Amino acid sequence: MNRRMRWLISVILLVLLPVSALAAPTASSVYASMIALKDEYYEGRPWTNDDFYAWKGGIFSGGYGCAGFAFILSDAAFGSLPARQISDVHFDDVRVGDILRINGNTHSVVVLQKYSDHVTLAEGNYNASIHWGRSYSKASVEAADYYLTRYPAAAVKITAQPQSVVVSAAGVTAKTTVTATGDGLTYQWYVKDLGSSAF
Repeated sequence: MNRRMRWLISVILLVLLPVSALAAPTASSVYASMIALKDEYYEGRPWTNDDFYAWKGGIFSGGYGCAGFAFILSDAAFGSLPARQISDVHFDDVRVGDILRINGNTHSVVVLQKYSDHVTLAEGNYNASIHWGRSYSKASVEAADYYLTRYPAAAVKITAQPQSVVVSAAGVTAKTTVTATGDGLTYQWYVKDLGSSAF
């Protein structure tokens, strides 16, 4: 392989590596991207429902006030990754950069940092201004109406397979379990009559 060809391949790899890194953001990279905007969107900067931002995340075309500011931070952290709306809010699933919709679906906040029992928030239209660092408890997070995430959906991983159960008498109830991780899980099972070859 000649020198010019090796140089071209090296340049192509240098261009591709950052793009693939964007597909799987980390909490630290998301935080760094959001906090980098703090000089422009400084603590106490006026921010009301007159302020609008067009969002790249999908689901909503944009938002005013608190939603607009949340979308600004979200785009800075996730670029053009699509958003997913999650209605079943569990504290363990919420991540840095996720947008919580709270207070009876009237206010949007962004998770800035996450700890074992609380998160800190960044928010717009908080007393008509930008605010960084409000603490929000685990219970409050789980009381959110829903949240928006732009982390790619996790691949389904079965961590414990169910055991086969044989029932020899009619009317007997049998129980088995499966343990799996991932988003949007569904389960399928079958029953086999040992007296026949059909499932």
